[in-house]
Amino acid sequence: MKITWNGREVTGRFSVTAIPESYDGVPAIDKIYFDRDMPIINNDVLGVAVTLMFGSLCEGGLTLPREVSPEAAHSIEDFLKPAKVRVTNVQYDPFAISNGAGFLYLDLDENSKLPVPNIVGQHRVTHVTILDSAKYSGAITSMEGVALATNASIVGKMSSSADFYPALGLSLLFAESLRARTIIIDDEYLQDETLRRKLSSLLSGCKLVLRTVSEVSGMRVAD
Repeated sequence: MKITWNGREVTGRFSVTAIPESYDGVPAIDKIYFDRDMPIINNDVLGVAVTLMFGSLCEGGLTLPREVSPEAAHSIEDFLKPAKVRVTNVQYDPFAISNGAGFLYLDLDENSKLPVPNIVGQHRVTHVTILDSAKYSGAITSMEGVALATNASIVGKMSSSADFYPALGLSLLFAESLRARTIIIDDEYLQDETLRRKLSSLLSGCKLVLRTVSEVSGMRVAD
C-alpha cells in the first residue's frame, strides 16, 4: 500500500490517502480529510499516524508519506502483525526527533470538558477534539487546544480494527506543533491489555508515550 500526505486541496482541506496495491485490502473510504493544518510534523510521527489510519488494510510493501527511522519502521511492522508488512522507505541517516514534553488529550466527545486540569508549574495539557465532518466544517483553535472537522470517525467505524484508531492517528499529527510527548486517551478505549501494549509499542517507535486519563490524573497533583 502507498499512503500519501496531501496539502491544502481546492476544498481547503488537508488529507491522507490510501492507495491499495496487489495484496492490500480496499478501503471503503480511501481518504481521511481534516480542516486544519499543522506547522510541524515529525517524519516518524507521520508514519505512525497514517499506520493507525489505514494500516489494518496493509499486506506486503508499505510506502509511507515520508522516510522514517529504522526504529519507527520496526514498530510499524510489529504493530501490523500477523500481516506481513515491510516499510519500503526507511532513512538510515539520523534526523531530529520530536522534543515536546507536554500532554495531548484526544477528545472524541464534542461536549466533554478537559478531564485533566492544567496546573501552574507543570507541563501543559492541550486537546484535539474530533468533530464529525457530516455535521461540522472548519477548525477552531483555543487556549485549550484545537477542534477540527474530519471524517476520521466515520472511517474508523468502517474499519476492521479498533474504531478510534484513525482519530488517534489524526491527533498525533498535532503532537509536535502542540509540543506534546504524552498522548492521553479515555480509559474506556484501553481496557484490553493486549491492545494497549500494541499501541504503546507503536507510539514508542516515534518517541511518544500513551497514557489513560486516570493515570495522568494520578500523576498531576497540585503542590
